[in-house]
Parts: sequence; C-alpha cells; structure tokens
Amino acid sequence: MAYISPVNDQLFMKLFTVRNPKDWDSNKKELKNFILDILDREYNQIFWSLVKSLDENEIKEEEEKKEAIKKYIIGFFEGKKETNNFAYAWYRSQSQNQSVLFIATSIEMKDNLESRYDLSPMFDYFDTHYDIKFCVQRYATEFLPLNRLDENLEFFNYREFISAKDSDINMRRTCSERVIFDNLIWHFYRPRQLYEKPVIRATDDLEIKLYTEKEPCLQCYSMMISLKNEYKNNLSLKVYYKYWLNEDMKLLARFNRQVEIFPEVPSEKALKSMASRQRQRGTIYEYERIPQYIEREKKQQQSQQQQKLKQQQKKQRQQEEREKNIEQQDSRARPQSKMKLLNILPTIIIPAFLLLRFRKK
Repeated sequence: MAYISPVNDQLFMKLFTVRNPKDWDSNKKELKNFILDILDREYNQIFWSLVKSLDENEIKEEEEKKEAIKKYIIGFFEGKKETNNFAYAWYRSQSQNQSVLFIATSIEMKDNLESRYDLSPMFDYFDTHYDIKFCVQRYATEFLPLNRLDENLEFFNYREFISAKDSDINMRRTCSERVIFDNLIWHFYRPRQLYEKPVIRATDDLEIKLYTEKEPCLQCYSMMISLKNEYKNNLSLKVYYKYWLNEDMKLLARFNRQVEIFPEVPSEKALKSMASRQRQRGTIYEYERIPQYIEREKKQQQSQQQQKLKQQQKKQRQQEEREKNIEQQDSRARPQSKMKLLNILPTIIIPAFLLLRFRKK
C-alpha cells in the first residue's frame, strides 16, 4: 500500500490551487520540473547504475540514456500534436490511506524509447517513492462506458457497435481522462474480469480531483457522470480544465470582458455606426463589436490626417517648384541683360569719346 507523503500532498494540493487560468500552466510546469529534478538527482538509484564502476563507453551510454529519458518526460508534458491533451488527477482516500497523483497524455508514449530502454524501473520508482503514477499502460477496462447520444439526446453505451474504421470514436478511447480512470481502477482494484466493476465498500471514501487542459469531450463527460452517479455515496469527483472559473475568477473575467468591449469611451460617431448596424442585423450582441467601430473610426481619422498631410506636402512641393522656376527664370534673365548692356555700351561710349575729343580741339 502506498504511503501518504506530507510533502507530496502539499505539491498535489498546489497543483489544484489557481487564482487565474494561467496558473494551470504554471502548475503543470512546476510538476514537470519536480519530476525532472528527481530524475536528475536520483537517476542512479532508479536504474541501479553504479557509474563509478563503468568504463568510459558505458558511462557515455548511460548519459545518452539519461538525456533520452529526460526528453521523453518533456514530451509527456509538451506533446506537439493539436489533438494531444494532458491531464493529471489526484486520488485521495483516508479510509484506504492512499494519496496518488496520476499523469496522462492522449498521445502514445510507450513507443520508440520503450523499445530501446526499459523504463519500468522509472515508472515503479515514482509510484512507490513519490506516489506519482504515469499512465502509460492502457488496461481497456471495459466496464467504463463509451457513450454516444441518441435522437432524444440521451446517452447509450456504444461500445458493442464500434467499428474498427470509426476513427472518431476509437480516438476517444485514448482520451487522457479515460486513460487516468482506467489506470486508477486497475491500480487500486485490479479487476479479474474484463467487465468486472470495482468493489467499493460502503465505508470507502474516494476523492478525485482531475485537471485536463482541454474541456472534456462528450464521451469523457458521460463516463465521469456515470461513475459519479453510480458511486455517489463514496465518490467526490471534481473536474477542472483550462477555462474553468471560480467565483473570483468570474468577477475578474466579467470586468476584463467589459474592458475588452469598451477599451475607451466610444465617440458619438462610433455609437451611431454600431446602432445602425444593430438595426440591420437585428442582434443585441452588436455592442460587443464596439472595439471594431472605435478602431474603424481611428483608421478613418488616420486616413483623413494622412490625406490632409499629403495635400499639404503636395502644396509645399508645388510652392517649391514655383519658387524654383522663378529662380531659374531669373538666372537665365541676368546673362541676357548683361549682353544687352554690352551691346548698348559701344553706342554710348564711342560717340561720347568723340564728342569729348572734339571739344578739346
């Protein structure tokens, strides 16, 4: 039976303590770093590698293995596929003296690395020493319902009708939430038959807090509702996701929404434009687009200012061209005036010279 570690309980509790939606990302990062630190610090103990007794090639191989496993852990937390979803669940039971954190991702993690290295010592080590369970094994516990909706919008178990070609419903079998419950049931109750339900005593108290990055799909939602209803006397189940809001966060979200809608006081022109479009569309939600009208008016004002500036620049260029033309005309006129003066001078100077000479005689 796993022991309850006060230190880990504090960590597990912190993983579900949020003041705003961004805290979920911070909590996920803290959990990832916590696991990587343990792997880095206790690697030799986990894999029973007496590094001091290894030769140079074996030490190099161990270092490569260590780095590969680190990348594996990072990939577990940071899957790149758009369809990937990460989740963790904290299971507590005072009556059973149990406190375990389950971690799951919806992408297949037991792949190439598992074929190269045996990772089971690492998974067992985190399970027994830190109460952290990596959900890398799928036990296909068939009693978990895989529901779809009928024409009356009621759920029915679709498991016996699933086609191997139905990629959509088959993909739901790998959802992080389903993988966690599959591992949780196998970890504690070990069903002997494929469809055997876990035997939960009347005195058992089970508390599960589950965080999933993406909002649960229809199949996971119906599965968890079924479990919650069937074991309502024993099970306390809380499900959180990235856009979940508590009461304080709701107040802040309302305020931020109003700030987004009215980033500044709209002008009378923007309000008139919004009211006109609201009458055309017939929707009361047109006011949510008021930032668009404010931005549109700003762009119109900027366009008008740019046009005005262009006109001023054009007038300035025209004025400069006129002044330049006048200056060029003046510069051409000066040499002509000089030539005319030179042409006139002989007609004035020569007669004057002759007249002066005549008078002297």
